[in-house]
Amino acid sequence: MNKSFRTYVLLAAAVLLGAACGQNGSDNEEMVFDTTPETDAAGVYAGEFSRTVVGAAVPDTTYAEGTLTLAPAQKCVVDTVWANQTDYRLDTTYVLRPYVVNITFKCEEFAIEKECIANISHSNGGFAFSNHVATNPLGAAFYGRIDEEGNLYSSFQMKLKSGRSTKTYALTFGGALQQAE
Repeated sequence: MNKSFRTYVLLAAAVLLGAACGQNGSDNEEMVFDTTPETDAAGVYAGEFSRTVVGAAVPDTTYAEGTLTLAPAQKCVVDTVWANQTDYRLDTTYVLRPYVVNITFKCEEFAIEKECIANISHSNGGFAFSNHVATNPLGAAFYGRIDEEGNLYSSFQMKLKSGRSTKTYALTFGGALQQAE
């Protein structure tokens, strides 16, 4: 038998054995949740922002109290209802946007009060959220996690005015759920 043919047969057998063993475990079951994450994670998280100048020779980190507020995002649905050929009215309703949350970043000392949306999902007993578009109202792409105990951690970079100059800062937030919505 040719050596390359034996190698091919052994590799094929290994792949088939791996595929057969990988499908028998109970850890491959899909997790199903009773509620969506935007309603489970909603609330006011109070804690501390830290701010560090990016690229500074001597890193100087300052801290300030602040909040992150998460609320289920809604979208507006407008329906046209015709009474007859010439008479109509517009019905406006608001419906929840699944897996999307409004996040309000607020820190008076750092002059931050911005609201934008983020995608949110269940993750390891908690939640993960992110917005990878730097042109959102916050002006920065961001990500964060909420652990099983209700502690929220988020980080992002943004440009802030400092006197007459603009500096790029690395910001982080760490806080705990204070009030569920």
